[in-house]
This record gives sequence, C-alpha cells and structure tokens, in this order.
Amino acid sequence: MGPRETLPHLPKVRDDIAVVEIDGEAVIYDPRQSLLHHLNVTAAIIFQLCDGTGTTWELAEDIAEVSGAPLDQVEREVGDVVARFEEMGILVGTEKEGPDG
Repeated sequence: MGPRETLPHLPKVRDDIAVVEIDGEAVIYDPRQSLLHHLNVTAAIIFQLCDGTGTTWELAEDIAEVSGAPLDQVEREVGDVVARFEEMGILVGTEKEGPDG
C-alpha cells in the first residue's frame, strides 16, 4: 500500500504548533508534548503546505512541478515526511497526549 492510501487525506498542521524559519529550515515547538523538532529544508516546505487544503498526492504534484524532480520520487518523500509528522502527532487528528494526559 502506497502513501496515498495510508496518510491523512488532507494533512493539516495543528494550529497550536509554533514555527521559526531559519535559512529555509524550521524549528517547530509542540506545546502539548513540550518538544522542539528541527525540520530540514524539504520537511519545512512540506510543513508549510500541510494546511488542510490539499491531499498528500497534490502536495507531491505541486512540489514536483516547481522543483522539476520526478513525481514518483517526490511522492515517496512527501509521503515519508507526512507520515513522520503523523507519528510526531503534529497533524490535526493525530495528536498525542501530553506528559500529563
């Protein structure tokens, strides 16, 4: 089963996640878990696009079109990053309980 079948249909970052961008990369803070996460340039771009308006597939298509990278490669990478965001609990509907819950 590929990323299209296993990931949120419209990935959206939680509204309470704080982000600071530095030289194309990003540091995000998850207040529910009191955790900081460093995102490389690729993950930071995907993070910005996870606004709940496009599917993971559509995000991959947009990135491939702009970057000129092969769609299958971009789809795998976007799927991997969105899956990681899901594991981190930073997407709406994938939140993990904080240290007190």
